[in-house]
Amino acid sequence: MLGGSAMRLVKFAKECKDKKLRSFSSYKTKKKLSEVLEKYGIVSCNITRILQFIPRK
Repeated sequence: MLGGSAMRLVKFAKECKDKKLRSFSSYKTKKKLSEVLEKYGIVSCNITRILQFIPRK
């Protein structure tokens, strides 16, 4: 398929723009960070429980 990889990249970029993702370090208060971590199933403030990103080959 001609341009398949490029089209996937364009689609991914559009999705990222729509979601407006934020890094965990951008939250200004500990309370806000705790709320977001709870949303992802991390109840304690122990950041070592956050799974590391493992890239696919």
